[in-house]
Amino acid sequence: FAALIHDVDHTGIVNAELAKDDSDKMSMLYGGDDSTAEKNSIVVGCMLLMRPELKNLQRAMFQSDFRDFEDFRSIVHKLIMTTDICNRQTTQHLKDTWCQAFGNEPTQDVCMVEKHHPPSSFCCSTDDGSSNSFQSIADEKNDKLRALVVMFYMMRVADVLHLMEDWDTFLKWSNRCYMEFRAAYRSGKGEDPGSSWYENQIGFLDFYVIPLAKNLHFSRAFGEFGEEFVNNILSNKEQWMKEGKQISSRLLTEVEGSV
Repeated sequence: FAALIHDVDHTGIVNAELAKDDSDKMSMLYGGDDSTAEKNSIVVGCMLLMRPELKNLQRAMFQSDFRDFEDFRSIVHKLIMTTDICNRQTTQHLKDTWCQAFGNEPTQDVCMVEKHHPPSSFCCSTDDGSSNSFQSIADEKNDKLRALVVMFYMMRVADVLHLMEDWDTFLKWSNRCYMEFRAAYRSGKGEDPGSSWYENQIGFLDFYVIPLAKNLHFSRAFGEFGEEFVNNILSNKEQWMKEGKQISSRLLTEVEGSV
């Protein structure tokens, strides 16, 4: 449910720009300090879920106890807030929670996938230089914490999933993202993406999306299928490096021609 609604009612304008506009509806409702769009999606999504025509679904999900809904909403809130990757406090909290759950920092080096085929007992190095596998640190009292952390990472993957799918899907939604940023720029609420779209895509893949996929693969949440996320991103990056400049130039031409 959190993945389904995490961008509902998104206006195409990033939080930093929403915070600058005191007259913006969402900025007024949620303070405009941080994660404004995410807070709005939570409220809109939960209100949709509680519509009268969905009573049967509500009974199935929450039975008769209102606390069930409050617990559900609390988890949904945490999951969706995790998708605000520009919120440093949220990102640091997620990093700290990962360390507590898995015993190491969630960096690209920690979960490097050699030849994209991790061994069955995937190992990583801790701060003291010792080696631990996911199985060897499987302490029962941390199972719930690990499960929560994995859910956080799954939400972040859902937020950028088009980049981890096949090339056509990657291209379709990346182009739409460009158009969204361009529309925001035209309305005076964002930077022009045209000048550095090719380079920015590569940087985003290298510094965020690829490490994200590798960390999720390391968690073993999807078993060996987690490898597909990593392989798809690496394949898409390679294709983008070959064709991205031409695609970016064509996008800019199309946009300028439509003005």
